[in-house]
Amino acid sequence: MALVGALIVSMANAEGGVIDDSVILIERDRIKAIGKRGGGQCARRNPDLDVKGKTIIPGLVISHAHGPMASTN
Repeated sequence: MALVGALIVSMANAEGGVIDDSVILIERDRIKAIGKRGGGQCARRNPDLDVKGKTIIPGLVISHAHGPMASTN
């Protein structure tokens, strides 16, 4: 499957690794490759899912707790 056209914030470098007009290749529920549309592994012509106008960011994890779960006693 390919997600095509989104703005990706990959966090790949200090500038944020932003890729506009991107392709994300997904194979067996895993991201196989990301890149600019038309380049390298991401040279697909027909999108499986057009995500133009969307922004895709890495998953965010919140690693804190509130209430009794935060207690160390």
